[in-house]
Parts: sequence; C-alpha cells; structure tokens
Amino acid sequence: MIPAVTVLALSFNRPKQLRALLDSIRDQTFSELECLVCDDASTNPETLALLESVDAGTYDLRFRVLRGPIYTPAEKAAMCTPAALYNAGMGFARGEFLSCIGVGGAYKPRRLERLVAYL
Repeated sequence: MIPAVTVLALSFNRPKQLRALLDSIRDQTFSELECLVCDDASTNPETLALLESVDAGTYDLRFRVLRGPIYTPAEKAAMCTPAALYNAGMGFARGEFLSCIGVGGAYKPRRLERLVAYL
C-alpha cells in the first residue's frame, strides 16, 4: 500500500518526547500513513532503544527510522539543522502529502484526517 501521507518526525536524544510524538502519530484516525523518524545521530540509550523497536517493526510497521551520520560538534552545528533533516527525509517519502513535526510536538487524533479532507 502506498501511503497518502508521509509524516516526517525529527528525533534527537529526547526519549519521552519522542515516545509521546510517535504515539500521537500511531493513534491517528487516518491510517493511510507512513512515519519516517529522521534521527539526528542520537546517543541517548533510551532513545536508541526506542528507535531500534521502531526500526525492527515491533512498534508499528508503518514506521521507519532514518539515522543521520555522526558529526563532530562543529560539523553538527554547521550541517544538521531541522531543515536538513526534513530535506533528507523527503527523499525517502512515499506519500502524496507530507506532514512535518519536531520531537517536542504531538498530533491530536484527527489531525491528519482533517488535513487530508481539506486538501
């Protein structure tokens, strides 16, 4: 199935916020979606464990993880911006529409349903 919507979700070392974000995407009333978790080279063990479960398909089969390379602090400051992560994720998106959200955000249950209806 080709998803109607690709959600690009950013991730970096915030496991509780990432879990809440992913749960809000998984619990959408609109189910024709895929979620690409664009991780900016997280090093936090809890974050890595969550990303592993997503990558293995045990969290939700509609979710995939895209991991960024590990940079030095100077390289990271110059290269790894949210826009760069979103742009990288767009190259892997299969949906007709895109929705982008950062790790601190969360969707209300009918958000994607309402957005697609509007479009």
